[in-house]
Amino acid sequence: MSLVRLTRICTARSRGIHSTRCRSFNTSQLEKPYYITTPIFYPNAVPHIGHLYSLVIADIFARFQRLRGTERPVHFLAGMDEHGLKIQKAAQAKDMQPSAFCDELSGQFSLLAESAGVSNTCFMRTTSREHHETVAEVWRRLDAKGLIYKGDYSGWYSITDECFYTNSQVAQTPSQGASPSTTVSTETGSVVEWQNEQNYMFRLSSFQKPLLTHYGSPANGGIIHPPQHHTHIVQILQSGPLTDLSISRPRSRLEWGVQVPGDPEQTVYVWFDALLVYLTGRGFPWSANGKKEGWPVDLQVIGKDILRSSR
Repeated sequence: MSLVRLTRICTARSRGIHSTRCRSFNTSQLEKPYYITTPIFYPNAVPHIGHLYSLVIADIFARFQRLRGTERPVHFLAGMDEHGLKIQKAAQAKDMQPSAFCDELSGQFSLLAESAGVSNTCFMRTTSREHHETVAEVWRRLDAKGLIYKGDYSGWYSITDECFYTNSQVAQTPSQGASPSTTVSTETGSVVEWQNEQNYMFRLSSFQKPLLTHYGSPANGGIIHPPQHHTHIVQILQSGPLTDLSISRPRSRLEWGVQVPGDPEQTVYVWFDALLVYLTGRGFPWSANGKKEGWPVDLQVIGKDILRSSR
């Protein structure tokens, strides 16, 4: 489990959000709420002890902030990452519509948090109308800045991990008896298959230097905890050039997700979509006066296996 701290402070107020269980705060006379988040869980199966573990870890920090006795409110987000090919296939296997499939399982995750007495103030789902609006708005803003372009993309794709891997991130497993050799991710062991697609790309390569400056700064030495995970991120940024990131999938392959604004043939890639839920949880897009409603996050609790994608 990794903890990621972001410490920039700004003024805020909260609002209720449809399709979530959220508590509103009147912060007109107070400082920005302390904002803490858990991983947003993927409901392709029922919850297990690992989900409860991360909820409890975040709950400890949320309760500690409240016990400090300040007037600063705590905004504590948990929720669900409900889009993607894995969900689409899991629903098909049960002869269910993805929306009904997600409703059924997400209810179990919400019940888990309630049964354990977890004190989250918001339970956000990526299938909510508000989140779709957030994703579309972020996409349009990035596109307006020239950070998104359409291009051909090839790579080893894992349905289980919902991501592409490069040649250096996969390996061949030897055949065993009647089982043929397969290609798997060296990080997760998941089976991958080679795919060629025309997708939208994000110019991640443009951010290598700013990211390295940010994470390599001594002032930010404790921004990721435990420290070895911070070191790992810095090493990745130093090891070679970052490649641009595929942020969409052809709708012919993936229907269950947010449609790319202005292109009905493309679906927003699940990782790009899901990570924006933390903005949705604070009411993004914010009002015309530019006031950021409780952003940024003060503490994020995430699994180490998604640290690279989250950062």
